[in-house]
Amino acid sequence: MASEGYTGPADLLEGKGGFWPIRGHEDVDYAFMVEGLGKKWWIMDTSLKFWPCCRFIHHSLTAFERLIAEHDLKPAEMEKILIKGSMLYAPQFYVKQPKTPVNMQFSAPHSMAMLAFRRTPGPQWQYPETMDIPEIRELRNCVSIEMNTDTLIVMEKDLNGNAPKQPKCVPTAVEVTARGKVFRERSDFAKGDPAAWVEGMEMTDEELRAKYRNQAKDVMTQSVIWRSTTEKAIETLYHLERVEDISKIMGLFSPQWFF
Repeated sequence: MASEGYTGPADLLEGKGGFWPIRGHEDVDYAFMVEGLGKKWWIMDTSLKFWPCCRFIHHSLTAFERLIAEHDLKPAEMEKILIKGSMLYAPQFYVKQPKTPVNMQFSAPHSMAMLAFRRTPGPQWQYPETMDIPEIRELRNCVSIEMNTDTLIVMEKDLNGNAPKQPKCVPTAVEVTARGKVFRERSDFAKGDPAAWVEGMEMTDEELRAKYRNQAKDVMTQSVIWRSTTEKAIETLYHLERVEDISKIMGLFSPQWFF
């Protein structure tokens, strides 16, 4: 695009509406940007999203998944679900009866309900028809959030620590009242966090493949050709070092070729 004369804002990073000002920073650490260049690969420190919702909700989902799996809790048994700690301090996370797919992505009660009902993580979590299913509406009303200053103190250590100054450890607990007692589980990290932060949270290759299949299937459920192409796309993505011309693989990711 640049070779064709395309231009953009010169102050994209540092301008009034630039990247680091809107992130709440007054300046940028230029030395850190090139430290270990060619040796340190930050992609290995990237968190992957196991569930289709805002990442801030994933710490509570991680604890909740363990809890319902260990005790085989059923939605009908759950009288109250309390999230304690976490990063859910903004109003959009508290919405119990979302009205749009975007609301559903940020609603902690909705995501907790989807997990409680064992809905497969994927686009299905934000289907409009799930908003008004009576049992899901009822369970969303059982979810509440309680902030914990101890969690914020832990997060602050990362935010004020070494670059890149992002919170890694986010102590989050989930308490479920069911069967006449309270079940508790806690997680300091979220499913999908890298092994570089903590071992045991990273997504496996098969989990990544399953996520891709589910996302792709939602686009063209009935096409045998598309399902075959999806598998070819997965294998291609896992062996990009063999691809000499990336333009030749773009068709693997576009369903329009199969209509």
